[in-house]
Amino acid sequence: MSQERTRIRERERSFRVERREAPPVDRVRVADALRDLTDLRIRDWEGIDVVLEGIGRDLPSDGGGDLLLDPRSDLRLAFATFDFGIDGVSMEIAKYATCLEELKQSQGAAAKVHCIGGDFSAAADIVLRPHWERLCIPDCNGWAKRGDGATYAQLYLEAMPEGSNLSRQAAETVWAEAVGFTTTLVDYLLEHEIELLVPVNVLSNPGNLAYSLALVLASEILGLFVLDSCHDFYWEAGAPASERAPGESPGPRDHFFTNSENRPFFRVFQRLLPWKGPRWHHLTINAVQAGRLVRDFGFDPSQVSLLGTFVEPMYFVPCRTKHKEELRQRLAYILGHGERVISTMAVHRFWESIGEWMENQRPVVCTSSGGDSVLNIMHPTALWLLQPTRIIGRKRIERDIELIEALMDFHPFRALFDDVPELTITLHITGPAPIEHREDLMRVVHAYTTMVKSLPKLIARRIFLALSAGKLGHSAFGERGHENLVISDLYKLSDLVLLPSETEGRGLPIVEAAAAGVPIVCARYEPEEVYRAVVGEDLPPSERIELINFPESRLTTAFLQEVTDALFLPQGLDGRALHNRRVVASRFGVEALQECFIRGMKGASGD
Repeated sequence: MSQERTRIRERERSFRVERREAPPVDRVRVADALRDLTDLRIRDWEGIDVVLEGIGRDLPSDGGGDLLLDPRSDLRLAFATFDFGIDGVSMEIAKYATCLEELKQSQGAAAKVHCIGGDFSAAADIVLRPHWERLCIPDCNGWAKRGDGATYAQLYLEAMPEGSNLSRQAAETVWAEAVGFTTTLVDYLLEHEIELLVPVNVLSNPGNLAYSLALVLASEILGLFVLDSCHDFYWEAGAPASERAPGESPGPRDHFFTNSENRPFFRVFQRLLPWKGPRWHHLTINAVQAGRLVRDFGFDPSQVSLLGTFVEPMYFVPCRTKHKEELRQRLAYILGHGERVISTMAVHRFWESIGEWMENQRPVVCTSSGGDSVLNIMHPTALWLLQPTRIIGRKRIERDIELIEALMDFHPFRALFDDVPELTITLHITGPAPIEHREDLMRVVHAYTTMVKSLPKLIARRIFLALSAGKLGHSAFGERGHENLVISDLYKLSDLVLLPSETEGRGLPIVEAAAAGVPIVCARYEPEEVYRAVVGEDLPPSERIELINFPESRLTTAFLQEVTDALFLPQGLDGRALHNRRVVASRFGVEALQECFIRGMKGASGD
């Protein structure tokens, strides 16, 4: 072993002894630990591995179980993720925080919530409650959204051979950034006396390795209890090329294995994602993930459990015709930039300006190549198809367009469409397009362009593609006395929800559409066990969510008829809507989610 590695080990050994004998929060000791980290001259991945090997192993794992259970004490906790906006992770964090606030309130105490991330978009104001504290740490965002994306590309998109200068430089960069993040985190967590840290996806989906490392270092220096919430893992739909079967297509997360043969780097990568700390408990969103952590990665079963979700009461409130029109009017102001009727953009013009749109992500409604037009979505003949996701490849949004094209070739649907010249169809994609998924957006726009070109012009001009990029409000709302929309409103103003995803960690749109009483067309995504669990296929019929299955191959006549009936005869599905609402209210209540957190806290504290 080199003298450098020996020196690091000696420094870490003294660090561990000092931690074992010191009180839980000793500011002098913490300052010394931060100074020690800053002074360490890490020059390669082996050096980082030595630090990780030494920390946190001698901490006691008892004494924290009363954080959630003791009604006499408040709970000070911090959620940490890459960025906060209108994405699914941010919305789930808001549910978690609300759930814990209500739990502590029921105990006669309070939960004081903090949110830590690399960015807070304007949409975050809709998702996060105003009284929750925020800490924005520049460069803690993930993927290509972090800086110029150079470090992300170096680790996961470009070759970084073991022992090369590139590898050493990357290790130095990651370490230096991690130490800076750690200092900021420790100062904030100490100042606000945080006692429970809840990272969300940062220790499972490696968008920013330095941030992942910093959360580990900060939590171990402070001896915090950690509930590690994992929505997605790098190994889901990802593997090294060497493990791919002949003829098997690359997975959407294969890039995380680009440098898996760089053993020192990948050892650090896997040690962190996720971290096996004695005060850490890992919350996965499905049983497949939990099983793999235990079976394939050696996690103690007592430190892994499932974290459910709950549906807010507002989803269950019936939406009458007048209210649906009012919700659509608010959405029209968003898509129409403050105007009552939406001015659309010819799709070829949007295609030419797609790079600019990626930068500003301003809501837009595309029409066929025949030219610009207007769209009145308050009219009862305006059919609204909702894809409530971001624009990323595994959501397979182009299959929605395949469905619309098939409906236009399906005689019963086409006859109804032709009989009502005012009738329109709009495919509405609610989420933004992450910068690293520009090609996925281009694939969707290309599919839409190809479809409308294949149809007669008078038909094509009645089919629209709407991108709202996560926007739920507009400056025009104030002068007109409108409030911002909420996610449940997007379901209620829709006629049909679409989820043709290839993979899902949970499949929340199934639950939300069911709660709102809107029919949903959904593919049997992978892992199939997750799909079955969400729908409740192994439960009695009274506890199953009823939906329309999106075929994987040919769109059958029976399927197209079912979709046609859902759009033109929705009253025939009133019984299904009532059934689904009852199922969701029973299976996805706030009490069930609170029990998940209580079990997780017991696991983190060793109870």
